[in-house]
Amino acid sequence: MSEEFPYFTSLHVNDCFTYRDFDIPIGQGEGKPFRHLILTGRNGSGKTTILRGINDWMALSRNNGVPSYSPTPISPMLSERKTVPLEKKIVEPTLVNNSIWALRSQDLYAFFASRRQIDLGKVSTVISEVDFKDQVSKNGISHLLKQFLVNRKVNQAFDIIEKNGKPADERDKFFDNTEVVFQEILEDKDLKLVFARREYEFYLQYNDGRRVTFNQLSDGFSAFFGILLELLVRVDMIQNQRKNNSLNPPGIVLIDEPEAHLHLELQYRVMPTLIRLFPNIQFIVATHSPAVVSSIKDATVFDLTTKEVAKDWVVGSSFSELMTVHFGLDNEFSNIADDIMHKAQVIIDGKNSPHEKEITLKKLLSDNHQYLSPAFQLALESHILQLEEELQAAHD
Repeated sequence: MSEEFPYFTSLHVNDCFTYRDFDIPIGQGEGKPFRHLILTGRNGSGKTTILRGINDWMALSRNNGVPSYSPTPISPMLSERKTVPLEKKIVEPTLVNNSIWALRSQDLYAFFASRRQIDLGKVSTVISEVDFKDQVSKNGISHLLKQFLVNRKVNQAFDIIEKNGKPADERDKFFDNTEVVFQEILEDKDLKLVFARREYEFYLQYNDGRRVTFNQLSDGFSAFFGILLELLVRVDMIQNQRKNNSLNPPGIVLIDEPEAHLHLELQYRVMPTLIRLFPNIQFIVATHSPAVVSSIKDATVFDLTTKEVAKDWVVGSSFSELMTVHFGLDNEFSNIADDIMHKAQVIIDGKNSPHEKEITLKKLLSDNHQYLSPAFQLALESHILQLEEELQAAHD
């Protein structure tokens, strides 16, 4: 990992429309020059605005020493960028060693907006490397992912035919590694990434025989694979450029709502998976998910509503604790459960006789048993049993 890469160590927010003039400390990690940043807060607190502000800051032209950056064009799938004027910068980062921003060819930067879905389009032929790079420079890489895979697969076949061992082995390794990642995410250890050469199409083939294209995946998997596949391709391109197949390039990646459309278990795995695969990338994400907040160590969690950094204990918290302490809910129960508990407490605290309380609690339990968790149901039954014991004692 390059110690010279200018990772962000803090952000100063000038104006995110909701709040103004405050700092977001990020710091540096244990044994590495960066920490990840997780932004939380209620709707309208400025999470997306700050991510877009960082993206705009990266793209600003050099002016009186302001860092400059000319990113690869970002497609509408990733971001509908709205660059702000220089004098209205939303954020101003502080960088490791007070570096001036300078993105090199072996570094990586990407911004993934919350509305995203993989759309690989059709590929009808192989194109030259020159044409591919030209299209990437004009339109970004997101709509060229399948073209990249097709080019790579066809060139792999030619390397084998021409007995060009090392390039063929490297191409094999790329597809093997990609296949393993898909197996982990889709929880199918026998899943295969299959190339249909007549169609120039890639299929994910499950162990039960089902075959789907990337475009046929659910919205959740599609959103995640859109991020994952683009980063895998970008890293591979950098490795080829540097002629170093083991290179883990440094960089910064912004993701708005990495949990979008994902079920809870995958929400918990999305960031650990990305961090494991791209160990030198600093991820800055905005999220509403307690699963994302509690999923990774060595990250700064900043609540934009309170302007406070969450303590490291959030990683060891239950989701119910996070929902009440960090996300601002009154308690960890649903509104329905909360209403039933309130009614039960009113009955228990009321002035009716034990017999009347027993009858009323039994009816409450009977009318709502299908909505009660086992623990809550047991608590109500315990109160009823206690009332029955009181009645029996009084009778004796």
